[in-house]
Amino acid sequence: VGVNALGANTTGASNVSVGKEAMATNTTGATNTAIGKDSLRLNTTGASNTVLGHNALESNTTASNNTAVGKDSLKANTTGDLNTAVGSGALGTNTVGDRNVAVGNNALANMNPSSNADTYNVGVGLNAGLAVTTGVENTLIGGLAGDALTTGGANVALGFQALSGEDANSYNTAIGYQTLKAQNASGNAYNTAVGAVAGKAVTTGIQNTFVG
Repeated sequence: VGVNALGANTTGASNVSVGKEAMATNTTGATNTAIGKDSLRLNTTGASNTVLGHNALESNTTASNNTAVGKDSLKANTTGDLNTAVGSGALGTNTVGDRNVAVGNNALANMNPSSNADTYNVGVGLNAGLAVTTGVENTLIGGLAGDALTTGGANVALGFQALSGEDANSYNTAIGYQTLKAQNASGNAYNTAVGAVAGKAVTTGIQNTFVG
């Protein structure tokens, strides 16, 4: 439904396309649902994708099993599989990363690994993991949680502004309101903080445990 929706489809089956240019270049991709202008516009053979929103998964070509809900969610994705993005701009620059979850406006919005890989990042909340680029295996839940992280990996941040100052380092656990908020160590810090504002003032300290 819509101008050029599924316009190039040849043998693709069981697709639903609603909106101008939605799935316009799809040829053999099957069991996709695309609702919104330019959603899944460049898809050719990708299958089992679910898309709702203007430009959502627009650049997808062959990737499958992605869910994108919200304007520009997973917009740049081309071959990344098994991603879930809910919220405007969520996972918006990811092209090839697999198995990521972003829920919230601009969650993991700048993530873009250099090669096709299972990156397993989770960002839930407004701007959660906003700056993550090539970091992997981070779990960031809460508004602005880990929003300065870029290349750091294996971090856990749960709570508003938890670990919000750290950029490139790994192996930190921050659970609670503003835990480890100011941390920005010069290397992997291995800090653990549990409880509201636990370790909030720590900047470059390493191998600390804060509880309460």
